[in-house]
Amino acid sequence: MLVCNCRGINEKQVKVAVRAGATDWAEVHSHYGTEPSCGKCSCEIQEVIAAYSFRENESDSAPFFGTPALAKPA
Repeated sequence: MLVCNCRGINEKQVKVAVRAGATDWAEVHSHYGTEPSCGKCSCEIQEVIAAYSFRENESDSAPFFGTPALAKPA
């Protein structure tokens, strides 16, 4: 899934940058030799970084966005 429309950075690329040491959205851009543009991607990139820290041992094919939360029966 595309995370940064301005620079064309997708979710997998964010994970690669995080594995390489990126800890915030500006460092993700820096990893790819770009600078943030409009800033709309900052929240989504931070969400991927936070989620990645909890999912390090899970499959890389599982998307962070678009996965419905499991509801508990009432």
